[in-house]
Formats: sequence, structure tokens, C-alpha cells
Amino acid sequence: MNDQAVGKSGSADRRSARFSKIGRAVLFGALAIALVGVFVVLPRWASTRAPVPAPQTAAEGGTGDITAPAAQRFGPETAAPGPIPAATPPPRQMPSPPPRREQGTRPLPPQASRPDQVAFTVAMSNGLKALEDGRLQAARGHFEAAASLRPEAPEVADGLARTAAAERLALVTAGIGRGLELETSESWGEAEKIYEQVLSIDPEAAGALEGHERTAYRASIDEQLVYHIRNPQRLSSPSVFEDATDLLAEARGLDPRGPRLQNQLSSLEKILEVAATPVPVVVVSDNLTEVVIYRVDRLGSFSQRELELRPGTYTAVGSREGFRDVRVRFEVRSGGPPQPVTVVCTEKL
Repeated sequence: MNDQAVGKSGSADRRSARFSKIGRAVLFGALAIALVGVFVVLPRWASTRAPVPAPQTAAEGGTGDITAPAAQRFGPETAAPGPIPAATPPPRQMPSPPPRREQGTRPLPPQASRPDQVAFTVAMSNGLKALEDGRLQAARGHFEAAASLRPEAPEVADGLARTAAAERLALVTAGIGRGLELETSESWGEAEKIYEQVLSIDPEAAGALEGHERTAYRASIDEQLVYHIRNPQRLSSPSVFEDATDLLAEARGLDPRGPRLQNQLSSLEKILEVAATPVPVVVVSDNLTEVVIYRVDRLGSFSQRELELRPGTYTAVGSREGFRDVRVRFEVRSGGPPQPVTVVCTEKL
């Protein structure tokens, strides 16, 4: 029994070994066939297929990308079972970026003709050159010519804005220079007006602000000096005389002191000296009329009074019960006593 069992077992082992050899042979054969298919059949099959049309370039309306053939997308090492997949569509190509351009320029629209483009470029170039040279009127003319060709171009607006700013600066500079010239000639009032015009163009112009403050003060002093010199008769009033005296002291401290101011100071000094020197004045009445001299005193009734009055213009008023008031205006001048002043009420009511 044991020998029999041993024999059967050996037989089974030999059969199993044979089947194992057969299985390996079958497996090797299948692998060989697969390799033949990959290296022989697949290239032939790929060559028989209709070639994939190349995509159109950007100039022909396509994306401009060229896709590799399907045989190159699947290499010999690919072991994907089943039918060969169809060719994948070409990848989408991103649109090409626009060409770079210099800052401050703008490409002409498609409808712009070549002559207009040349004329625009020339006008802008001439405008910039004129602006650089300080020829502002010529620069504005060139930029306006460029604007007629391309009114929406930002470089045109920039050129015109720069020209306007340069024109304002030129006006401000010229105005301040003119104001300084008028100050030198002691035309304070005119200089003040010039600075006001400059400030209407540029309210922040430092030279105009300082000049306006300086000339406004000097113009006020000059105006008061001229008024007192031209109206010496008003100095008979104590308040007016005091104002003129204070003005003279203030004007003496001004600097610079040009020829005009020197003459004004000299004239006002003489006028004040004369105005401060009393002149004898005789007033005649009838002992019945009450006499008052404005800005001087209430004299009452008398037949004759002698007063010491400073040169100037005075007004005497006489009043009497039952009579109409009388008013007498007289002037006192330096250099000698005036004629007697008579104040008598003669007209009954």
C-alpha cells in the first residue's frame, strides 16, 4: 500500500511539473505576441489612419499651436490594454500679449491714415520742443494742431495742461517783477493792484502775497500824506492836526525812503509848522448877537473880539431872539491877519 501510494504521488508531481512548464510557455507566448503587436502592428495601424489636420495658425484664424501626432503621444513603454484611445484635442493657446509701447504714447486707431499719423507725431514733437524752449505760444499752437488730428489722445491733453501751467507761471513771474519795479518807483497803489492781479491767477504765490501786504501798507501811508498835503485848511481842526502829526511820525520810520516819500515828509512838516502858528483874527458883532465859532469856542455877545486862530477854514454862527440865524464862513491864512469877520443877525422873523 505504501509503495502504491508513493508511486501515485510521484506521478502527480510529474504531471504538475509538466503543466507548470506548459503554463509558462503559454505566458511567454502571449507576451511575445503582445510585444509584436506593440512594435509591428501598432505602427502600421497608426500609419494607415488619416493624419490629424494641423491647427490653423493665428494668421489663419487658429490658435497658432501645433499638436504632436498620436504615435508620439503613446510610446513603446505604454501598456494600456484595449483599443488605442483617440487623439486628444490640441491644448488651447493663450492669446499673445499686445506689443509694448513707450509710456505717454497711444497707438493710432485702425482708421488713422499714415499721413495723419506722421502729422500728429510732428505736431507733438514740435510742441514739446517749443515748450522746452519756453516758446509757449508756439507750443500751444502745435498741441492744438495735434488735438485736431487726435482730440482724445492723452498726450495731447497732457501737453496742453503743461503749456497752461507754464503760461500761468510766466504770468505770475512777470507780475511779481512788474510789482517790484513799481515799488522801486514808489508807485505803491499801482503795485498793490498788480499783486492783486497775480493773486487772482495763483492765490498761493509767495512773492505776490508778501508784495501785496507790503504795498497795501505803503499805499495807505502814501494816500494819507497826499490828502493832508492837498488839504492844509483841514488842519485847523485839532483832531485832524493831531492825526497829521501822528502820520508824519509814522512815515519818518518807513524804509526804504525814496525821493517821493522824502518830498512828502518835507511838505507835510512845513504845512504842520504853518498850521501850528496862530494868526490874529478880529471878529465884529453888535453886542446883541450870540456868536459861536465851530471847533473853537462859544464867544457870546460882544462888539469886537480878537482871536488867535491857526490857518484853516472856520464857520461862525450868530443867533438872536426874533431874528433869523446868520452863518459866516471865513478862511485864515498864514502870512498876515485876515479882514475882520462880522457876525450880526439883521433879518427879523
